Amino acid sequence: MTPKKSLIFPVLILLIFTFFQSFKSNTYNYHSESYESINSGGRATANNDGNTGAPLESGTVCASCHSSGVFGTSISISVKDNVGTDVDFYVPGDTYSIVFTVNESSGSPAGYGFQSTSLNSSNVDAGTFQNPSANTTIATVTKYGGRTYVEHNGGVSSANEFTVDWVAPVLGSGDITLYYVGNAVNGTGSTGGDDGTSGDTFVMSESVLSVEDMSFKSQLNLYPNPNEGNNVTIELGDIYEVVDLEIVNLLGQTILKKTENNTNQLVLSLDSKPGLYFAKVTTDKGSRATIRFSLE
Repeated sequence: MTPKKSLIFPVLILLIFTFFQSFKSNTYNYHSESYESINSGGRATANNDGNTGAPLESGTVCASCHSSGVFGTSISISVKDNVGTDVDFYVPGDTYSIVFTVNESSGSPAGYGFQSTSLNSSNVDAGTFQNPSANTTIATVTKYGGRTYVEHNGGVSSANEFTVDWVAPVLGSGDITLYYVGNAVNGTGSTGGDDGTSGDTFVMSESVLSVEDMSFKSQLNLYPNPNEGNNVTIELGDIYEVVDLEIVNLLGQTILKKTENNTNQLVLSLDSKPGLYFAKVTTDKGSRATIRFSLE
């Protein structure tokens, strides 16, 4: 074998080795960057998947891939009713405003992301998301029998708050669990150096005020509403031998209880702070209903 030919084999081996090392490195970088790129627009939107830690999901959450960062990321949730009061219960059919806030305890993240879903005890969609803020979107995942998620919209958000309205489900839905995760990213295009959360839950119980006789409720008439607290009248639509009335505030605290006999109306005066209240009416016939009213 000539000297020239004897050099060909080692050179070929070196070239093959160099090629595979380069391929391995590029493949790794491509996976890391493409994963970040694919999911930066929201995992449900871009990848038809959930990562909140909810039942039936794969078990992957933000922290599973977005790790090694030092932002000390956490996520909080606030659920407010139509008068701006924080609540952890719902009245069927009512609309609530939900704010998810991704927080960091150190460093300066380049952006934020989140994802959430609301499920009943059967792990099925409960309630309806609507009116998302500009940095939030609503996406349907076909997995898990079909499930609705809310998440960051169109790439990571420079703002750390995400807002969406939620319409509570129908009567008898029971406790509803909101599953949610957050993520703070460093903006390098890969998952390394980001800091995601491992998943949290927020349980909303169905208000006892919602268990009522809808037919009976339709014949009740409370006026004037709004009211200044003087001479609140509730027309019952019929005469009942015994009528129990309870007035409660948004915290579920009873501020008045009374019983009337052989009457078709209730008249009362309230010396309470302005706000939203509930009048719970129960009759000797087993009918019961709740009317919302406000004091000014």
